[in-house]
Amino acid sequence: MAGVALAISVFSALEASAISKTIAASSGQMVNTNQELIGLGTGNLASAIVGGMPISGSLTRSFLNFDLGASTRISSLVSSSIVLVLIIFAGPMTRFVPKVALAAHLLVVSAQIISPRLITFAVRSTRADAAVFFVTFLSTLFLPLEIAIYLGVGMSLALFLHKVSAPQLVEYAFSEEGSLKEIDSPQKRSHAQISIIHVEGELFFGAADVFSNQIRRICEQQNLKVVILRMKNARNLDASGAMALDSLLDYLQQKNRYLIMSGVTPKVMRVLERSGLVEKLGRENVFLAEQSLNASTRNALKRALSIVAATASDIRIFFNPGQRVGPATEEASSWTFEI
Repeated sequence: MAGVALAISVFSALEASAISKTIAASSGQMVNTNQELIGLGTGNLASAIVGGMPISGSLTRSFLNFDLGASTRISSLVSSSIVLVLIIFAGPMTRFVPKVALAAHLLVVSAQIISPRLITFAVRSTRADAAVFFVTFLSTLFLPLEIAIYLGVGMSLALFLHKVSAPQLVEYAFSEEGSLKEIDSPQKRSHAQISIIHVEGELFFGAADVFSNQIRRICEQQNLKVVILRMKNARNLDASGAMALDSLLDYLQQKNRYLIMSGVTPKVMRVLERSGLVEKLGRENVFLAEQSLNASTRNALKRALSIVAATASDIRIFFNPGQRVGPATEEASSWTFEI
């Protein structure tokens, strides 16, 4: 019974979400799926208290209401009241309604809900979406409905976890105009000893090992001295992600290299502070996100340049005549290194 009950609850949630999104796509209205599911759950709790049956939205009745011009919640009350009156006063007569006619009516309404354009759109978008669609569709034909539901939901969750467990790392460099641009090889860096790595994605426990391994492969380059992690789009840093950063910092220190973080959001900063990484890394090597898109990374680059200048064996720093070069928080117009 537990498996059937779980399947009913999952199916009810999926059906309610499908109803709201299908009608919203036709009417152009905004839909709040969370509010829809909270209402559905509250209704089921109330029904369970009084010994009622599990409730859910009706795909055919909702679409029929919308197709007939219903625009408010009153339409559901009106239709329910009519059904209640018919049951009370004409209940025995309903057995004379041909079931074939009811089945045909349901098929006609259901067929109007199917959108070949949206199916084609989903199938052509990505292979993952196409796989989920075909697996779920074929499962409903050859397997019990609850098994088909579990397969579809389980496959969607597996693909989602696979996607978020691999954060995207992209190396950037500053262009001559001062904007960040993506580069595809270390030879295109604006400073050979400094690597700016943009971190995009989740940094929770499921992605910690992948993130650490990807970073280490980049850090194995011989001439690399400073790694700047651009954390502006890094999300959901947890203890496992913080441990991966701590392990990366130890690895870089063993190689006599340095780690700087830029674009650190307040949420990520709180985790770094509580885990002690800020003190270990050095507060001067952590740059918070700013309103200006690249300001934090630009300041981090200045800090990296000062580290390279302090640790290199023979470096001459040239800057434009008449330009005053201040500390790491001030602008330096042009930097060139000869090693």
